[in-house]
Amino acid sequence: MAEVASALRAVGEGFLRMEERRLELSLQMEKERMESEMKRTQALLDAQQLFVEAFLGKQQPHHKKAKLVSSAAAMEED
Repeated sequence: MAEVASALRAVGEGFLRMEERRLELSLQMEKERMESEMKRTQALLDAQQLFVEAFLGKQQPHHKKAKLVSSAAAMEED
Protein backbone atom coordinates (compact mmCIF):
# COMPACT_ATOMS: atom_id res chain seq x y z
CA MET A 1 0.00 0.00 0.00
CA ALA A 2 2.88 2.34 0.77
CA GLU A 3 4.26 1.77 -2.73
CA VAL A 4 0.96 2.83 -4.30
CA ALA A 5 0.85 5.95 -2.15
CA SER A 6 4.45 6.74 -3.06
CA ALA A 7 3.72 6.28 -6.77
CA LEU A 8 0.65 8.51 -6.56
CA ARG A 9 2.64 11.15 -4.70
CA ALA A 10 5.35 11.07 -7.40
CA VAL A 11 2.73 11.42 -10.16
CA GLY A 12 1.10 14.30 -8.29
CA GLU A 13 4.42 16.09 -7.80
CA GLY A 14 5.27 15.65 -11.47
CA PHE A 15 1.89 17.05 -12.45
CA LEU A 16 2.38 20.00 -10.09
CA ARG A 17 5.81 20.79 -11.57
CA MET A 18 4.35 20.59 -15.07
CA GLU A 19 1.52 22.99 -14.17
CA GLU A 20 3.93 25.43 -12.49
CA ARG A 21 6.09 25.45 -15.63
CA ARG A 22 3.02 25.97 -17.82
CA LEU A 23 1.98 28.94 -15.68
CA GLU A 24 5.52 30.35 -15.80
CA LEU A 25 5.57 30.14 -19.61
CA SER A 26 2.11 31.66 -19.85
CA LEU A 27 3.16 34.64 -17.71
CA GLN A 28 6.32 35.13 -19.78
CA MET A 29 4.35 35.05 -23.03
CA GLU A 30 1.89 37.62 -21.67
CA LYS A 31 4.75 39.89 -20.59
CA GLU A 32 6.33 39.66 -24.04
CA ARG A 33 2.96 40.34 -25.69
CA MET A 34 2.48 43.46 -23.58
CA GLU A 35 6.01 44.70 -24.37
CA SER A 36 5.40 44.13 -28.07
CA GLU A 37 2.09 45.98 -27.90
CA MET A 38 3.77 48.89 -26.09
CA LYS A 39 6.46 49.09 -28.79
CA ARG A 40 3.81 49.01 -31.53
CA THR A 41 1.85 51.76 -29.81
CA GLN A 42 4.99 53.86 -29.38
CA ALA A 43 5.85 53.44 -33.08
CA LEU A 44 2.33 54.59 -33.97
CA LEU A 45 2.64 57.62 -31.69
CA ASP A 46 6.02 58.49 -33.21
CA ALA A 47 4.58 58.24 -36.73
CA GLN A 48 1.64 60.43 -35.75
CA GLN A 49 4.00 62.99 -34.23
CA LEU A 50 6.02 63.10 -37.45
CA PHE A 51 2.81 63.56 -39.42
CA VAL A 52 1.70 66.44 -37.19
CA GLU A 53 5.12 68.10 -37.45
CA ALA A 54 5.09 67.77 -41.24
CA PHE A 55 1.52 69.04 -41.43
CA LEU A 56 2.22 72.06 -39.25
CA GLY A 57 5.51 72.79 -40.97
CA LYS A 58 7.43 72.19 -37.75
CA GLN A 59 6.01 75.34 -36.17
CA GLN A 60 5.87 73.72 -32.75
CA PRO A 61 8.38 74.91 -30.15
CA HIS A 62 11.33 72.60 -29.56
CA HIS A 63 10.65 72.20 -25.83
CA LYS A 64 7.38 70.43 -26.70
CA LYS A 65 9.30 67.82 -28.70
CA ALA A 66 11.75 67.33 -25.84
CA LYS A 67 8.81 66.73 -23.53
CA LEU A 68 7.40 64.12 -25.93
CA VAL A 69 10.75 62.37 -26.15
CA SER A 70 11.08 62.27 -22.37
CA SER A 71 7.59 60.81 -22.02
CA ALA A 72 8.49 58.12 -24.55
CA ALA A 73 11.61 57.31 -22.56
CA ALA A 74 9.52 57.07 -19.40
CA MET A 75 7.23 54.54 -21.10
CA GLU A 76 10.21 52.38 -22.02
CA GLU A 77 11.49 52.39 -18.42
CA ASP A 78 8.24 50.87 -17.10
